[in-house]
Formats: sequence, structure tokens, C-alpha cells
Amino acid sequence: MTRSAAGTVEEPGTNVAQKRGLNRSILDAGWGKLVQFVRYKAARAGGELVCVDARNSSQECRRCKAVAAKPLSLRRHVCPCGLDEHRDVNSAGVIRDRGLAVKAASEGGSAPRGRRRGPSGRASCRDAPRRLRAALENVRRGHQPRMTNDRNFRVIETPVRPLPGADRPVAVAGR
Repeated sequence: MTRSAAGTVEEPGTNVAQKRGLNRSILDAGWGKLVQFVRYKAARAGGELVCVDARNSSQECRRCKAVAAKPLSLRRHVCPCGLDEHRDVNSAGVIRDRGLAVKAASEGGSAPRGRRRGPSGRASCRDAPRRLRAALENVRRGHQPRMTNDRNFRVIETPVRPLPGADRPVAVAGR
């Protein structure tokens, strides 16, 4: 994404100024700090951050590992091996499998199969979407989700109270 859009002298590139601005904003984002912070938070929670290459993850089948180029307009991944699911779900599975393979290779073993459990013996990542849906549903009902300090995501339902003075009009001072 950060490559030049200038083109050649004979054929100048299109949207060069927009591309330059996009490149600056991407490079200014501080991706190294983000990775460092996520690695720190994962270690603090008893986990580990594994970085994998995400290239072609939306074109690879997570079941048979076949790669088939397809346009972004196709939202379903349909493979001759029989796998038929949403493209993003398939891509997430490919990235998960790559991460497990990297972790297994670094530990000298093979990738684990079946349900993975965290250090507490409870399901670690597989319950996250269900818990997130429950948290979002509680927010829709007017409850405020909070995080606890015990390494597990929990939703404590508390009614959302309006800010003091929210019923009074706000005066905006002009220059």
C-alpha cells in the first residue's frame, strides 16, 4: 500500500497526491507500538501474540489449503472440497491455522486439534464471539459493560445514568 503511485515520465500515475497522503497516514500510525502493546497485554493475560502473514488468506481454503484467485465482490468461499462459508470466516480460520502452525513449530510439536482451553481450564478464544454478542445485547438494553481484573471478560450490568446537567441547554461561545 505504501508504494509509489507516481508512474513514469511518459505515463504519470493517477491520484498521486491522495496516495501520498494515504501513505503518510499509514506510516504514521505507529504499527510497531500497537504490536508491542498487544504483545504486552496478551502476556499479561497469560496469552501470546503470534504474528502471521495474512497474504492470500481470503483466497486459500482452510480445509484443503487450495488457493483460488477470486474477486473481492464474491463474499462466499465455495471450494471443490465441499467447504462453503462466508469468505471472512474462512479467512479467519486460515489465519488461526497459520498461527497455530507457527506456535507448534516454535515449540517443536504439531498443531493441536479439537477444542483449545486456556490456563484456567475454561474455553479461551472460542467463547469470545458469544460473550461479545452478549455484551453488545446488554449495551442495546441500556446496560454498561465493564471489564473485571480477573483475566476473564465479564459483563456487569449497571444502568446507564445521564450526565449531570445533560437536561440543561449548552451555551456555545462565539469568537
